Amino acid sequence: MEIDLEDSGRLLIDQQSYLIPELQLMVGFDQKSPHHPERDLLKHTQQVLRLAKKYYKKDPSLRDELLIAAVFHDIAKPVCWQVNKKDPEFRTFYGHDIEGSKMFKEIDARFGLSVKHGFSQSKVTWLIEQHIRICKLDNMRIYKQDQLKSHALFKELEILRDCDTKGRKP
Repeated sequence: MEIDLEDSGRLLIDQQSYLIPELQLMVGFDQKSPHHPERDLLKHTQQVLRLAKKYYKKDPSLRDELLIAAVFHDIAKPVCWQVNKKDPEFRTFYGHDIEGSKMFKEIDARFGLSVKHGFSQSKVTWLIEQHIRICKLDNMRIYKQDQLKSHALFKELEILRDCDTKGRKP
């Protein structure tokens, strides 16, 4: 799968172009988070996608859903943000993983991305929903860890977490 996210927020998949309003909300959106020194949400998402594409090229067993999830994993941040109560200079994004998976389903229904490009909507939504949860893996009970680790997409989820963590360059 060939995929790119332009500076305008336009999504390109296999030489087809999509103007998705929810992606355009990311353009210039300042995350105001100590966890994101790059601040701009679109730049962060582009970095995550670039890193995911590197993994994807090295390992042909990886699923296309990894690349789609890289684009949409933070889609809900512009609608879920709140002022951080401990430090009002910063924002929090509680629930953006769950809301993001719902938004992706709506976007997919509108544009037919999964049908046109042959990926699984349910696999993408699972990756989006779990991309925060995996960061708490070491604090989970053993049976919860085992449950997550045994999922068919756990390898892609680990890569998404790694790309999300490394995709924070100013």
